[in-house]
Amino acid sequence: MPVAQFKEVILGPAARSTAAGRPLRVQPDLTERLLADSAEGADTLPLLSLTLARLYADFEGAGELTLDGYEAIGGMSSVDRNRRRART
Repeated sequence: MPVAQFKEVILGPAARSTAAGRPLRVQPDLTERLLADSAEGADTLPLLSLTLARLYADFEGAGELTLDGYEAIGGMSSVDRNRRRART
């Protein structure tokens, strides 16, 4: 999947959650940061998915995923490091 289509990967689940009665907003600055971070490296779609899952697990109760929350979990690089540690 081209990185240009990642925006739907980021915003689509939040839209479905909202439509199902669990409002969830993704801050535009978080979307832009996730897109920029996804453009670095190869095969970043699985890492983006893991990062969004972590953000959702940690912050969905607030009804909004934010750049501050993303930075609090250490961004994609931290999610990747934690994933690698869990495999060893």
